Amino acid sequence: MCIEFCILQSLQESMSWMFILSICWRLLHLLISIIDIGSRFIQVLSCHITSSGFWGRHQVLNLERLQCLAIVVDSEEAKNTTKLKQLLQWLSEIGVNHFILYDMEGNT
Repeated sequence: MCIEFCILQSLQESMSWMFILSICWRLLHLLISIIDIGSRFIQVLSCHITSSGFWGRHQVLNLERLQCLAIVVDSEEAKNTTKLKQLLQWLSEIGVNHFILYDMEGNT
């Protein structure tokens, strides 16, 4: 009878420790998940605020010192002349006067 009681008692203690460890593991997992979600939310919010102009995190470039800008264009994008024309118009609008287009192999 004593042996059965001791075995039952050790089994109950073992189950109690397993239950406690399981709860600790789940709480740790929940804490890490909350931290991950929070950091992702902060990153998305920061990107949104920066792109909307509320938070001047990016400095204006001094394009007067820029002599030439090299741009690498993917072969598929190079075939789309409409996109290339839009890119060139945008570059001239922001003040880039000299630029060179390269493909992925380095050809102009």
